[in-house]
Amino acid sequence: MAVNQAKIFEQLEQLTHELNRDEFIYGFMTAFDFPKATITQVRQGGGSRNVAKEAGHVSLKNKLYYQSALEGEDLDSVFELRLADPTIAKNKIRFLIVTDFVRFLAWDT
Repeated sequence: MAVNQAKIFEQLEQLTHELNRDEFIYGFMTAFDFPKATITQVRQGGGSRNVAKEAGHVSLKNKLYYQSALEGEDLDSVFELRLADPTIAKNKIRFLIVTDFVRFLAWDT
């Protein structure tokens, strides 16, 4: 199945215009065609799906790690700390995403 970049950009634009910080990651995952079942499981607590140990973080093995920074936090420092976190390598995370909803930092490991 081909990636429809126009559709992804459209969904991401809508997501940022109607920003809901608590729902952002789920809209992001929807834009990139993550399975609905996966999104539902993570949203409901994730059990074995969400390997993140911290509340509000989302991490899927071999896929992504998402963290929203708290207001006033230094986003670059948060990003560097997360990038150095051994759980990123342990869970073979491909994409690391950190945002304060003003800036969006991402890394393809």
